[in-house]
Amino acid sequence: MSDRRAQDALDKRLARGAAAVVAFAFDIAPETLHRKTRGTGAESEARQIMLAVQRRAAVIARTETSIQRLGRGVDRDRTTVAHALHKIEEASEGSAEVDAFIDALARIVADLIQISAVTTEEIARGVAAARAGELEGAEDA
Repeated sequence: MSDRRAQDALDKRLARGAAAVVAFAFDIAPETLHRKTRGTGAESEARQIMLAVQRRAAVIARTETSIQRLGRGVDRDRTTVAHALHKIEEASEGSAEVDAFIDALARIVADLIQISAVTTEEIARGVAAARAGELEGAEDA
């Protein structure tokens, strides 16, 4: 897989993870966060928080990110993403709770990204090694 395709796939996983976690936190459907229309005020706020979570999760997971790439992950242009991030920055400056909320959700998303980095082949090797250990343990008994 080319570097660009791998990065695009990571951007999409990051966007899906952030959408799932934020949707869960706000008790809304993840699809709501990807609508082309603005939606209600609560939906718009959740979408802005999703972008902030996505950006912070990328930093925590030590993946490269940019406003343009965040936008590609959620089908929004960079100016929309920049506006959303600015709104959330303003809100979090006056509230430690908002900042802690975003940070907690971002850590969950970063963990999901790191877990999803485990390939099927690595999982198969781990299962095979566990089975081999079980067989050795059974022979010793």
